Amino acid sequence: MGVFATYTGFIYNDIFSKSLHLFNSGWDFPVNGTVGIFNGHVYPFGLDPGWHGASNALIFTNSYKMKMSIVIGVIHVGTLISHIRGIKVDAPKMTFALCLQVPNHLKFKNQSDIWTNFVPQMLFLQSIFGYLVVCIIYKWSVDWSKSPISPPSLLNMLINMFLSPGTIDPGEQLYAGQGTVQTTLLLIAALCVPWLLCAKPYLKWKEMKRIHGQGYVGLSGDHDTRPTSSDETLEAEEEGDGRAIVEDMEEEHVGSFLLPGPWCLTSILLTTGIA
Repeated sequence: MGVFATYTGFIYNDIFSKSLHLFNSGWDFPVNGTVGIFNGHVYPFGLDPGWHGASNALIFTNSYKMKMSIVIGVIHVGTLISHIRGIKVDAPKMTFALCLQVPNHLKFKNQSDIWTNFVPQMLFLQSIFGYLVVCIIYKWSVDWSKSPISPPSLLNMLINMFLSPGTIDPGEQLYAGQGTVQTTLLLIAALCVPWLLCAKPYLKWKEMKRIHGQGYVGLSGDHDTRPTSSDETLEAEEEGDGRAIVEDMEEEHVGSFLLPGPWCLTSILLTTGIA
């Protein structure tokens, strides 16, 4: 923990405060010169102190911080609300947080939630923000001093990806085949929207119809009005097969499942005998 705190302190001071000149800088500034010359050294830890005091230091550091926050945020950060006893985790955001719901689905045997929640959420996230992270890392790895074009703006690239899919300005192209890749990713993201909105409600509706089809099972003293059940049936009910056990209670009213709509109040009045 102490080593990690020291590492974090160095990173925080190096990026958000004054850089420490611990190693050889990768930039040499000639006497009375205003433009730094790259000397071939790569600063091994933190931010090169050669950027401190440069005229474009603010532009460079702001761009660097923004890209780093996107990379770390998409990979790791998420809003987590844990219930320790039930091992329930609500993880509605980024990649690591999304992955935490999979053990919950496996533990509670909710296989359908994996295919109706986790898979489309992950595809939608990675097709947009995951793609942006890959482009950021790729842009960092390219030596743009030897490139015939200037480094493209990734923000404009992401905006144009939605406004004009498949159309790439030759002066703003990041890699070959960029238009085809972005169009495919947009189609995947568009497919995930109805997948998320319709798949799980449909399965819930099918489950509701199955439960209604099973009906109700009566207990002792109620043989005249409701069918009885065998020991095997009651044992299955304890395991949770979806049936409802109706207890013999005075003045008990059993209502039906009502879907939301303008006819709800009328149905309630007719069921209770008020109307």
